[in-house]
Amino acid sequence: FRRGAVFNARFSPDGNSIYYAAAWDGNPIDVYVAGRDDPGARSLGASGDPLLAVSRKGDLAILAHAQYLYHTSYVGTLALLPPSGGSPRELLEKVREADFAPDGETLAVVRAERGKNLLEYPVGHVLYETPGWISYMRISPDGNRAAFLDHSVIVDDRGDVAVVDRNGKRTVLSHDWEAEAGLAWSPDGKEVWFTATKSGFGLGLHAVTLDGKERRLLAIPGGMTVLDMARDGRALISRGTSRYGISALLEGEKRERDLSWLDGSGAEHISDDGKLIAFENWSEPNGLYYAACIRKTDGSPVVRLGEGLVLALSPDARWVLTVKFTALPQLVMLPVGAGQPKLLPRGDLVAYQLGATWSHDGKRLIFTGSEAGSGNRVYVQEVAGGDPHPISPEGYRTFSRSIAMDDRSLIVAAPDSSLVRMPVAGGTTTSIPGTEAGDLLVGWASDGKRIFVYHPAELRPRIFTVDLGNGERSLWKQIQPADPIGLMPFHSAFADLTPDGRNIAYQYHRLVHELYVAEGIR
Repeated sequence: FRRGAVFNARFSPDGNSIYYAAAWDGNPIDVYVAGRDDPGARSLGASGDPLLAVSRKGDLAILAHAQYLYHTSYVGTLALLPPSGGSPRELLEKVREADFAPDGETLAVVRAERGKNLLEYPVGHVLYETPGWISYMRISPDGNRAAFLDHSVIVDDRGDVAVVDRNGKRTVLSHDWEAEAGLAWSPDGKEVWFTATKSGFGLGLHAVTLDGKERRLLAIPGGMTVLDMARDGRALISRGTSRYGISALLEGEKRERDLSWLDGSGAEHISDDGKLIAFENWSEPNGLYYAACIRKTDGSPVVRLGEGLVLALSPDARWVLTVKFTALPQLVMLPVGAGQPKLLPRGDLVAYQLGATWSHDGKRLIFTGSEAGSGNRVYVQEVAGGDPHPISPEGYRTFSRSIAMDDRSLIVAAPDSSLVRMPVAGGTTTSIPGTEAGDLLVGWASDGKRIFVYHPAELRPRIFTVDLGNGERSLWKQIQPADPIGLMPFHSAFADLTPDGRNIAYQYHRLVHELYVAEGIR
């Protein structure tokens, strides 16, 4: 047995072999094949390329040039790999999920396009689209439906279990899970099996019929993820531990400090003076709707402010911006000290995403959201009141420190994922010399002339400064975790850096899995 994370697994067409993608012993993800009666496994030489599906003809769908996003999700170029390995044949860019129809040739895909996830079956025919994200998309045994996990907030694994038919009719079979990961069809196509939980990290195995009748199949300590089912009813299940935590490297200290609370802390935001963090906690005691919390970076006890998903900390560290999970999500400002929560008008928005930013004068919020039937856009809202209004076309998104030090412009991700500069008042965007394809923003330097960026493809990410005047790119710091085994790659949605560059706090996610073939589950 090796230590690390299992990302996906599928039975071979005859059920006698197992293909799986895993990152073992701190190394990049790779695709392996193991025989049913052989405990060993052989690499197919697809280092860095996650596995998506296996056809009935034996071809493997993988993601070439894959870029890590969050949880166990990647985006890249869909490619076909022969069952024995070799050179993959590239087919389609910007793909997140793929599965084969029963004919072994027709593909269904989930693509990222202009601020939306599009479910296409066959490729090019859109059945469903969402400004959130889609995971674990699987085609039914008869080929007439696609089942998937539907998440309304990018990065958050909260969501529903849904199916969509060939005519584009979407049906939610099971809803409002605090965390969900893993899905497979029963061999007869009458049920969708999935793993999810209403609170905490102990995902249990559930089944739901196409008319919404749900039953619990299995619960074990530590949780599990269902990945595939064979025609004879055997299931591929990964079992292991998942821990989210917060590390901080503070001014004058040589070692990182762990500021985690319980077993599920993250989405942290650090005050400009480096003395306070705001974060959310998803541990089981905090229930279905998360806990918004603060903590001094000296390790003082945690203060729970209320429910919600944390988006931002105000420049004066007196308010925490959260999303409350009501029938339609609601922006709420929670006071750090004495005071009452403040609800902000929603306008026509139906969803908010991570990556909100507060103007330095504290008067405006800038964030990513979407209206019904639309993709994600950048919005501005006055803290004093009034509805939010968009300042970008669809497909643009913000970061947690997007806004410039003078509050006049901001750095956002364009639809092609490049970093661009945009006036806060709206208008033409400009490219940023010195940034590279795939760069993500961590924040602005206090001089207002440089930004901090990094590339998420690296397991030990290097953070660079980019001079906005001349495009000079310089290494600032490299994140070096003491134990890299099972760690998911660093992501700026889960990191915050003070403008002086002297304090950084980031979320880590460690997965340690074992892969099992389970028999006799009914």
